[in-house]
Amino acid sequence: MSYARATGRPEIPDTVPRRPPGPDNAAVPGRSARSAGRAREVLIALGCYFFLANLMQSTVSLRGVALHVRGAALGILLALCSGGLGIVTDLGFAAYADGRGRHKVVSFAFAVALGSALLLFDERSTTLLWLAALGFGVTASATATPLLALLSGRVGQWRQTRLQGINGSVQRFGALIAAGFVGLSLALHSPAGLAGGLAGGAALGLVITWADGKAVPASGGAPARLGALLRNGYVRGLRMLRNRRIVIASVINIAINAIFLETNSFVPLLHDRGASALVVSGSLAARDVLAVVAGLAIAHGSHDVSSAVIVVFALALSALAAVGMGLCVHFSVLVAVVPLCAVQGVTVGVGIAATNLHTISATVDEERAVGMAASTVGLRAALIIVPLLAGTVLSAYGLAWVFYLFGTVSAALGIAVAVLMTSSQAVTLATAAGHAGAAGIDG
Repeated sequence: MSYARATGRPEIPDTVPRRPPGPDNAAVPGRSARSAGRAREVLIALGCYFFLANLMQSTVSLRGVALHVRGAALGILLALCSGGLGIVTDLGFAAYADGRGRHKVVSFAFAVALGSALLLFDERSTTLLWLAALGFGVTASATATPLLALLSGRVGQWRQTRLQGINGSVQRFGALIAAGFVGLSLALHSPAGLAGGLAGGAALGLVITWADGKAVPASGGAPARLGALLRNGYVRGLRMLRNRRIVIASVINIAINAIFLETNSFVPLLHDRGASALVVSGSLAARDVLAVVAGLAIAHGSHDVSSAVIVVFALALSALAAVGMGLCVHFSVLVAVVPLCAVQGVTVGVGIAATNLHTISATVDEERAVGMAASTVGLRAALIIVPLLAGTVLSAYGLAWVFYLFGTVSAALGIAVAVLMTSSQAVTLATAAGHAGAAGIDG
């Protein structure tokens, strides 16, 4: 069944809308200038979340190794803190956000993150580490999709490419600050500094979200019974998976989150191999600086960053960089990891914008959070499988082979994107030709 028949809406064109010629079209009917002008607060909240998302992966990885969590157990721990349980909970949180208010869900998620950060001040408890990882997993499931839905609703459709470029830069700026915290903590031998950074980021995100919720009318629709709201959200989300754009967004999403997992969780382990704190933090910082630059270039450029050629090329670069990082570990040239992480930063900047543009073009504002969550279903499955594989490979074969694994994952996902986008364009051209032929016959 097609997306149009499943949802009752016309099929959405398989191209990302670009700004049409003519005067500035920032004004959108039905959207107040006040609402459109408040993207700044949502961007700050997104920066806080991605600061947390990157810092928590590094913190949990370092703390887990210090507490002798090994192999598949370390993989499960990383899967939890990365939001692996979101394969079950993402659509529920998104449906509640669309129906009852996105600010409520995001505020709850930041509060959970704050509580989880406080648990990590106890450096010797494995039990509290597992509870904190679970809490961060809830935050990962309940924060990003409602915030991205809020952000996309603040400007018109024709300004989305610029906004998503800025969004990508803000996300990676938050990650850049997280990289600084990791390096400082390693240099000062102060694990409590990581917990303090997490607590501060969660508190700031909570305050910003609460203030934005007070200033902007609630984003949810008419009240509905909770059971019906969640059930309809899951049904709508699963139906959206029939839309090829959502599937493409999901594959790209997996690719960029694999980079986050690789760099946030395993690059810090180079410290145990003799790399200095400066090399570790410099690697993470190089990734995020290049991601910020890529995002700004997208925001001010005119190219369709969601096109097959650009996305596949970026994923190919990521695969080669990951293999190169494995070779650096194998031959003990650890300082060379810094420029290779920078290469992956370009992929991150492109991937963030491409993922969001594909999802936005496939959904309407009223169900945008559910659409964002639908694009993460495959991601959440991957965030269970890939950490388990990585933890097992780390225990059995060593750190170099973990990077080889991530290189293989990036290459496979690049091939998948190429196949999906090429076949999608072929279907679009065939449909257009059929419509033209039918028009000629009718004429």
